Amino acid sequence: RVQMSEVPTPEGDILPHWSALEENWQQVSAGAWYKLLYQVIKVFVLSKITPRQFKSVPGVDPVEQVGNDTSLVGSNLFSVSESILLKWMTLNFAKALPQCARRITNFGEDLADGLVLYALLACH
Repeated sequence: RVQMSEVPTPEGDILPHWSALEENWQQVSAGAWYKLLYQVIKVFVLSKITPRQFKSVPGVDPVEQVGNDTSLVGSNLFSVSESILLKWMTLNFAKALPQCARRITNFGEDLADGLVLYALLACH
């Protein structure tokens, strides 16, 4: 039989984590709200972006259109809509700044320096 004193209490494990959350409450809260807003945008806006709509976007040359691009459907990390958005950003970045052209592969590191955002604003 197990004595009650031998059973580990969850309070002993949770208490340090809880106090760390209380100390960083504003950062944790802001991060949670950012993630929630991202998911709302992903579900309600990005889900409407399709390869058919990408073909009709002004400024995208017919040669550069999606077609049978395997990078758009073969990702384990990004949905098709997110992949189309990354491809659109890559095309506009190469058009605005051909000397710095590179493939945009994620929304974090590639957008961190602001160069891609500048290129998108310059193209539109």
